[in-house]
Amino acid sequence: MPLYFHSPLLAGEPFAVTAGEGMVPGEVSVTEWGEVATSVPIAAARDGRMSIVDYDLASVSHGEVSPAPGGSTYVDLNDLPPGNGLTQIAATTTDGGSISIEVRPRNTLHSFSNGRGWMLPIDPSTGRLQFEIGRNGRKYYATAGAHGYTKQMIADETGLSLSAVSDSYIRTSTVYGRSPEKALNIETVLNIWASDTRGLFNSNWLILQRGYDYSNVEKVFINNQGWVSRSASGESPLHPILITSYGDLALDTPVLKGIEANFQNEEIYTWLAYQDVDFKRYKVASGFSSIFSHVKIVNKDFNFKGGHRTLYMCAGINATWFKEELSPRLYWGGDSPSGTPPHDGACGVYHSGTLSLLMLKCFIDQAGWSDGFSRLDPSIDFPLYPTELVHNVYGQYGSLNVIIRELFTSRAGAQGIQQRGGGVIEDVFFLDNNIAGNNFGVGAYNIPGEGNKPVYRHTVTTSCGGRRGPNRPPARNWGLEVGSRGGVAHNTIFMHARNPNDPVEIATRIAGRNSFDPRHPDTELGWWVRSFVHNYATEWTSQENAVALGRDPAMLNQVTVQNFISTRMDTTGIEEIDKIQAYCMFMRTLTPAQRVAELQAVLAYFRAPWGLNIPARINPTTAVFQPATEITSGILYADRDNWSTQDVPGVDHLDAVQARGVSVRFGEVTANLTEYDSEGGKLELSSGKMTITALKNCREVKTIIAGQLWLNTQQNVQAYRAESGRIVFGGAASGHNLIVDGQSPEVALGMNHTIASGKVMDLRCGRQGAVGWIGTGAATLTIASGATLRFRRFTLDSTVAAAVTAASRMSALERFRLSGDHPAPTVTANVVLAAGSIVEVDTAGVAPGTYDLTGPGVTVADDGATLPAGVAVVGGVLRLTVS
Repeated sequence: MPLYFHSPLLAGEPFAVTAGEGMVPGEVSVTEWGEVATSVPIAAARDGRMSIVDYDLASVSHGEVSPAPGGSTYVDLNDLPPGNGLTQIAATTTDGGSISIEVRPRNTLHSFSNGRGWMLPIDPSTGRLQFEIGRNGRKYYATAGAHGYTKQMIADETGLSLSAVSDSYIRTSTVYGRSPEKALNIETVLNIWASDTRGLFNSNWLILQRGYDYSNVEKVFINNQGWVSRSASGESPLHPILITSYGDLALDTPVLKGIEANFQNEEIYTWLAYQDVDFKRYKVASGFSSIFSHVKIVNKDFNFKGGHRTLYMCAGINATWFKEELSPRLYWGGDSPSGTPPHDGACGVYHSGTLSLLMLKCFIDQAGWSDGFSRLDPSIDFPLYPTELVHNVYGQYGSLNVIIRELFTSRAGAQGIQQRGGGVIEDVFFLDNNIAGNNFGVGAYNIPGEGNKPVYRHTVTTSCGGRRGPNRPPARNWGLEVGSRGGVAHNTIFMHARNPNDPVEIATRIAGRNSFDPRHPDTELGWWVRSFVHNYATEWTSQENAVALGRDPAMLNQVTVQNFISTRMDTTGIEEIDKIQAYCMFMRTLTPAQRVAELQAVLAYFRAPWGLNIPARINPTTAVFQPATEITSGILYADRDNWSTQDVPGVDHLDAVQARGVSVRFGEVTANLTEYDSEGGKLELSSGKMTITALKNCREVKTIIAGQLWLNTQQNVQAYRAESGRIVFGGAASGHNLIVDGQSPEVALGMNHTIASGKVMDLRCGRQGAVGWIGTGAATLTIASGATLRFRRFTLDSTVAAAVTAASRMSALERFRLSGDHPAPTVTANVVLAAGSIVEVDTAGVAPGTYDLTGPGVTVADDGATLPAGVAVVGGVLRLTVS
């Protein structure tokens, strides 16, 4: 038989073979000598991102692989930690060969934004986020109207004495404050609300009646924290504390003076949310996690001093803005215009030190300055004119994993978006900002710090770069700046620094630093992957040459925002130079949904002459995941460039997905799919909601933060891992491992769940989570012969003793409600421990006592399982006794 020897030491020299057991002694002859390989083939991949390797690989020693077109392979190194020190990794080809892959250093410390943010499902009927009150939450309806119930009114109506109508009485009442008809007076409820939100892990809601101004009632709030206690902590990412509103949507949204807090529980996430309320200010620091949905920041009469910012966040955890409007009109502090404002001013959004930040479908206009200054007389200092540090969005170094999508950012005194820490900026319209924006990462201007790769995708910049106002302090002007190695600009459009058809604007808007100004260019990856420029830069003539790009300059000169505005609103009597201001004020009158539609319309208008518009799909289809390795991390579900359809599947249509073996990270969106075929990859869900009829061929499904997976059927799924978020099984499920490991994951097992031989159900679930059954009907969980059911105690890793007590417990199988609004479950659940099955209990850290490992309504049948010492089935209950 032929034998193959691989060794450079043989080098064509004769050699002998000693016959081993089962072999027949005899002479050995060499039929062919191969070439001696002096080294294994070497390919290259970039650390911290997805790369394509021109080999057909089966595995790598670090990272993940999936097939790429043409016999190549995607090598995914996104999950390698910064500073891993790897210079090479080993790989095996599909034919059994070996190669070495050179690991090239990442351009920024944290590479692409990781997509692991906090986002909740979107209700398709309203376009608003779907919030769920938890199992430890109360709703308080409140009003500033005279009909709001005071304690005296409650006493009069119930016949109780006034002293009997205590805070505790109202807190436990099932009537007062529990409906719009029995709404409480705002001053009555605030002290109760303050006390409740100081408690750990609650999901209380404060629901304010529309049509009233609540900005003058905070004086009664405990410790002057402003609506939320600084020790507040939501129940979980799925069940945050919520301040929202009720009533006629035609009425004014409740206005709150604001929130200013330095949260104390740095080890405990706050999980706070706000929807359909307005703030005059919002300033928090330390360990916060916040969602703003349909929130407006209004500062029309708010005096400020240098350094204060409208929406200020520092050293936080997660922040999400969804369909938010910021249109502050700030004035310099004091009653007289004396003195000169400092360079620092009021930004629309300021964030620093966040671990993740999402800004989706928002509108920010004219942050930090007001109308009335003179373009022609720089001696006029009042009202406040645009200054060099007054940005619509200001992200400081150290803010990581920033993703900004579908933002309309206009009339910034300085920058439309300044992102010093890098991140993704996509589908953004930069309009009439003194500086369109910048996007840095570690290494920008040689300033040390952490950062992500700076990315611009599908943005449009117009009328940015002609300075507005006096040059004191310097209101600089330029285009988009990328200040870190390895930045990306893809399908970005730059047109008309000033209106080419308006002599008045050309004469009065001062030209300054009117360029793209790229810095530290990466010669390997390049800066401008695909950009389109006209009538904008003076230094990039090759990009600016419209004729070379096949476009008529005269035609492009008619594609102006002023001409677009004339098609969207009545501009009769409005001068050309004033159309942008009129349009921005028009935008303020629109609903959030209308503003998103307007944003899409103006982006499409500027993309049309360059052939960049993608026709909207009409019908469902099968979308194939195709990592765009040059311009994305290559793994995010919400990055439309990663899909064959060039849109995000399941959002607007009931699509099917083929993931081609890629380990996909799902987040941000709400998707409905007929099928998700992972084709051997993994699926991680960190936020949003994915509903699937059939899930196939997946090595691992993992939920973290607020990721939700709802599935009906599964086929060839090896493992589910719930660390947070939610997994809901609809139909029968078997053949997988199920690991639950976290403080607040929710796992609903469905009606027929089986843990097969060789598989394990490992439960380590905190008090804010649950594993078991929901709803009605009859359900069965079978632990088959050779399968393992393991229970472990969850212990919160915290130095806050009260938090440890509130979160820690021995895991259990139980009936539970997904939401506090759901009725108590009546499902009857049976757990069958088949002969030869194994039950394990880790009692480390468990105090002596008796613990039920199954809850009410759950019946256990032991058909011959191996039970550990101290565990027995007693009256259908699986019970642990620790002595």
